Amino acid sequence: MSLIGATVFVGIATMVLAAGTLVSVYLTTLTVRRQSQETLIIQQEVQIQQAAVERQAELLRVHSGQLKLQSQQFEDQRQANARHGEVLELQASEIRASLEQRQRDAAEHRRKQAARVTAWLARQEDAAPPSWGACVRNASDEPVFDVRVFFHHMREKDGGGYHAVSQGSPPPRETIGVLPPGEDRFVAIPENVRAMFGTITIDDTSSASSVEFTDAAGNRWERDPRGALVPGSLFLDRKPGHPLAGLPARSRRPFSTTDPPRYGRMTPMAASPSDDPDRSCDLARIRELARPHRTHGALIQQVLPHMTPDDFNETIAILERLGDPDESAHA
Repeated sequence: MSLIGATVFVGIATMVLAAGTLVSVYLTTLTVRRQSQETLIIQQEVQIQQAAVERQAELLRVHSGQLKLQSQQFEDQRQANARHGEVLELQASEIRASLEQRQRDAAEHRRKQAARVTAWLARQEDAAPPSWGACVRNASDEPVFDVRVFFHHMREKDGGGYHAVSQGSPPPRETIGVLPPGEDRFVAIPENVRAMFGTITIDDTSSASSVEFTDAAGNRWERDPRGALVPGSLFLDRKPGHPLAGLPARSRRPFSTTDPPRYGRMTPMAASPSDDPDRSCDLARIRELARPHRTHGALIQQVLPHMTPDDFNETIAILERLGDPDESAHA
């Protein structure tokens, strides 16, 4: 190869290399531009994200402030509710105390007359012969009605103390219709009740009396053998379906203040010799069966469901034998 050809070849090769270099530089420039643009875009996105984060941070700060405010409001409301609750509790306590006082006042007012009616076992020395009985005193300012006396033997209990065992009472027809205010009445122990005592000595250490009566307001009361004043006797109120509904009944004329008063001083009342001792025993027994359950109510149908099956059956049998709801109502 000649020198000229070699020179031309080298020149051409140099031009090709220069062109390749230029192309490479151009491509590199394009790549750098694209990367620069991408970097700028990324920076813009970062700035946008930072701005969003800042906005979220601001929102969180605002929300946090709102939560703190709500929390403070809740705390203030809780304290207000607590104070209100204390006020309500105080008011409730005052209302309860007022209601209890009213109930005590009502109970005291209801018992006011009955508390002044008493009975005790006494011996009438001016009788011929002297006899034991019950002295009933109405020390109130109003009459009492439908007064019945019952006699009891005070039996000693095994663990000490005494409990009253009913021995009966004068027949219902000898009920004291009206006991005027400030009056006493002596009711002698009838013979059939004396027979129930048997060989037991009747005196004020081994015997006692109780009395049932209706006050001027129509409330029935009992002064029990120990002198305690308790709600009164059992009354039959037989509705359809009640266990006693099949028993015979008759109307009862209620006592009223228009009845002629039987005034008098310590008038003796004694049972007729023709009285049935068995009937008196039945009356005494039904009172004994019913007495432990009087806390359940004053009506006999309120008492019967609380009796044992044996006591229930015995009570029904006695009421059927008596056949007179008025007598059994006072038993």
